[in-house]
Amino acid sequence: MKIIAITGSIATGKTSVANILMDKGYVVINADKISNKILYKNLEKVYQIFGDSVKNDDNTLNKVELRKVVFNNKEKRKELEKLIHPKVYAEIIFRLLYYAFMGKSIIFMEIPLFFECKLNKYFDSIVVYCDYETQRNRLIERDGNLLIDQKIKSQMDIKYKICNATYTIDNSNLIESTKIQLDKINFKGVNIYFYIIYILVLLMVYSDLK
Repeated sequence: MKIIAITGSIATGKTSVANILMDKGYVVINADKISNKILYKNLEKVYQIFGDSVKNDDNTLNKVELRKVVFNNKEKRKELEKLIHPKVYAEIIFRLLYYAFMGKSIIFMEIPLFFECKLNKYFDSIVVYCDYETQRNRLIERDGNLLIDQKIKSQMDIKYKICNATYTIDNSNLIESTKIQLDKINFKGVNIYFYIIYILVLLMVYSDLK
């Protein structure tokens, strides 16, 4: 089983690439969706870390306020990561085992912080990028004008990711262009017995995060 990460920077189109691959019949594991699910399962612990400032009046999570605090407070961000990340890795490992036993030869994982977590030492990657103006416009459309430039500048340099990627996709143009680029890549799976190596590597990473 071969594991290939889909990564890039904020608002470059990682999910668009993931959706195209799913339309082609590939399995894609979305780390952000898993993280979000785990976040909501651990709200009481989240409130203990961040206090009432991230609560709405009806006791639900105010994600806008949470993003602000996480973006501006490095210590709080680390506390949240310590709570969430080990559980995310455990869920990913479980899913990889499931798909391995189902006989899947290639698994894609959408992981925004792939290079930041130094996972490029273990797995291949598709880096999705676009020009700055396109990225900025997409981010404004998605999140509004709040801290747009700061969010982009806080990301790891996309040039580093491109230089260290296995595959690259320029997602600056129409979706048809992105599909054509993906069609040109021949993704080859690995003999299923090699999945044990990958799972062991993930377990090592997971144990480091605990």
